[in-house]
Amino acid sequence: MSPISRLPGRVRALVLACVAAGAAVPSGARGDELATATSTSTATSTSTSTSTATATATSTSTATAAAASTSISTATPTSNQLPATLRGYVALAALFALANSTDAFLLVRAREVGVSAAAVPLLWFLHHLVKTLAGLPGGALSDRVPRAAVVAAGWGAYALAYVGFAFARSPWQVAALFAFYALYHGLAEGAERALVSDLAPAGLKGRAFGWYHGAAGAAALPAGLLTGFLWEARGPRVALGACAAIAAVAAVLLAASPLVRRRAAST
Repeated sequence: MSPISRLPGRVRALVLACVAAGAAVPSGARGDELATATSTSTATSTSTSTSTATATATSTSTATAAAASTSISTATPTSNQLPATLRGYVALAALFALANSTDAFLLVRAREVGVSAAAVPLLWFLHHLVKTLAGLPGGALSDRVPRAAVVAAGWGAYALAYVGFAFARSPWQVAALFAFYALYHGLAEGAERALVSDLAPAGLKGRAFGWYHGAAGAAALPAGLLTGFLWEARGPRVALGACAAIAAVAAVLLAASPLVRRRAAST
């Protein structure tokens, strides 16, 4: 006798009904249900992983864009106004430009001292030769020491040369002074422009050079008029001496400024 036959009647009927229901479901259907559940779980897991990866990539790209935006905003000047140090240097350059009258006055002075008309082109050639030779070491020097110090030294050489021209008495003295005068060009001309570049912010260099050349150009006309007036009214010594005095004042003010403690931007 089977164990089921020993059960009470109602319990035995319930058990037999459950067994019959289980037998009616094919085994393949149960496998399909298991496979469907498994695939559904796998798809859900894959979708969750994809969403997580997408969110991570979006967060990373957002952080990168924010960093790039911060970098750009940092590199862009916050103001269109030139720095105070640059404005002060441009003012000193304009002051020196008042002393930097045309070199034609020096050629006239050479003729007054006794240099022949045929020797004047030779003096000019000597001046430009020394200017070229002095320009190379002058530029290298401004890369090793503060540029303002090199510019101040060049302006000082200009002042000394003009004092010499004012009191020169012979052609050989004029020839030596033309060679010495070229030291100003070799020391100062390149360093003057390089100092503007050092002091100007990255986005305002064009404006800085515009102000620098504009100030020097604006002072060129009154410089020539002042020198010519003094030459006619008081003589060459007073005219050239006045140019020397203005150049010396500009050189001293530049040498006394904080710019002489500022190294070149590349060092």
